[in-house]
Amino acid sequence: MAGKIQSLLFDINIYDLCVANKTTNGKQCTGTWHVDNLKISHKERKVVDSVISQLESRYGNLSFNRENKQMYAGMDIEYCKDRSVEILMKLYLLKVIDEFEEFGKNITSSKPTPAAVYLFNVDETATLLND
Repeated sequence: MAGKIQSLLFDINIYDLCVANKTTNGKQCTGTWHVDNLKISHKERKVVDSVISQLESRYGNLSFNRENKQMYAGMDIEYCKDRSVEILMKLYLLKVIDEFEEFGKNITSSKPTPAAVYLFNVDETATLLND
């Protein structure tokens, strides 16, 4: 995805490779993606329309959402009338808790570290790396 976004003249963020920015009409246009979800934001709707159009010319028709309430990467995002943005993760967290509680019924011991059990296993027959 990064290569395709860069070809639209976005600069990939060096701290988060799933975020890209470009300046259009003096304002920042940001694209973020996770797996097969892409979020594009800019102050002007026509700039977002242009990015969508460029993406559709490459990939065909895309489904997109322009509602004031959206779900993206586990976040419930609401663009409010007062021009603020509210981001909540309550539904996502409740789902995680439910899944953990179901999984947790099978937990029979505790561990001092979140590391996988096999993390410190050493295969004595493995070929050693060179210097």
